[in-house]
Amino acid sequence: MRLEALDKFLWRDTNHIDLKRLWEYLTQYLYLPRLKNQSVLLEAVRDGVTSTVWADNFAYAEGFDDVKGTYLGLRAATGISPSISPQSFLVKPDVAQQQFDAAAAQAITVTTIELVAVHHLFAPVATCRMVLVTMPQRMASRTV
Repeated sequence: MRLEALDKFLWRDTNHIDLKRLWEYLTQYLYLPRLKNQSVLLEAVRDGVTSTVWADNFAYAEGFDDVKGTYLGLRAATGISPSISPQSFLVKPDVAQQQFDAAAAQAITVTTIELVAVHHLFAPVATCRMVLVTMPQRMASRTV
């Protein structure tokens, strides 16, 4: 769907489109693909986001924070349960990747700061090495 309709007609000047608006466009404009019902659209969204090559399609978000300029519940290459709603967004893959990269960089920064703080608390090198091995596991469970 992305190459046929989204790029060319629907999100030329924006980074996302909500599923309610997309459904309305699909039912109104003759130059867009015709779908049998909303279930077909939801299945196409699910398949596109779940795909391991999601960057060829789109990501999915459950909202947008206007103040921070970030997507809420942004997901790609994973299972989702989309709904036809003004709060359900298809997000351009390059925009989604930028947010994923920023979140990963922030997690690395937090981990580095915590490891430096732990290093200053523990003088023995052996203790520091043990903390360095176990700390990323705790960080991973918090950031996921």
